[in-house]
Amino acid sequence: MKVRIANDLPIVPLGSGSLLGKVLVSLEDNVGFAMYEFCAKAGEEVKFVAFHPSHNHVYYCIEGRCTVYRDETEELPFTADHMLALPSENSVRAKVQEPIRIVAVSVPRDPSMSPMPLFMKSLSEVNDSDRNVSFERGYSRRFLAAPDGFNISFHNTLCLSHFNKHLQYVNNAEVIYFIKGQGEYIWENGQQQQEFDSEKDHGTLFLTAHDAHEVKIGASDSIAICLFFPPLKGNERLKADGSSY
Repeated sequence: MKVRIANDLPIVPLGSGSLLGKVLVSLEDNVGFAMYEFCAKAGEEVKFVAFHPSHNHVYYCIEGRCTVYRDETEELPFTADHMLALPSENSVRAKVQEPIRIVAVSVPRDPSMSPMPLFMKSLSEVNDSDRNVSFERGYSRRFLAAPDGFNISFHNTLCLSHFNKHLQYVNNAEVIYFIKGQGEYIWENGQQQQEFDSEKDHGTLFLTAHDAHEVKIGASDSIAICLFFPPLKGNERLKADGSSY
């Protein structure tokens, strides 16, 4: 288990591109992908290009508003709670209207998969589909899964207040980044623990990989970005004992 608090991380170059931000998960962590966070101010122009050669790149807008341009004729609004996924060879530029905060993922392209040239989806679209998978006290809102071809599962997970569960993902490496709410993670049979509070820490990341752990959500609902590698099929449910999908 590794823990990273966003407020404590330095601003550094992200991959081989020109973006500056925070490295939440590096390729050296050996979970199959990298995860970053960056911000941009109103009036700035940002280019979304692959962070690493032959890597798909995925972006989730936590807050703010920008317009994405794929070419001179096509423009798309990209706002809070929208996800944008691009295969390794494609890029777009974005003009920022309101300050944006974005979580990005870089994952190797699987040659056996055929992702769309540009894939965008909103949280409301996921909520109205079979990718909105309920669990005991919450919902796993799955923007990306294996059939989408981007070689990673990308979820916005809503944990309702007082959710408490022992978990261990034996078939998939997991990273979870809490962007809202407060609670606690416990691992190593109670020998290690870490609280999280989005109001105080901006965001807290737990690189659980395959480690057994317990999650305890506090008195208010929490929201986290969850990544799984290899990707899930789509709408499978966690086993009752929390051991795997």
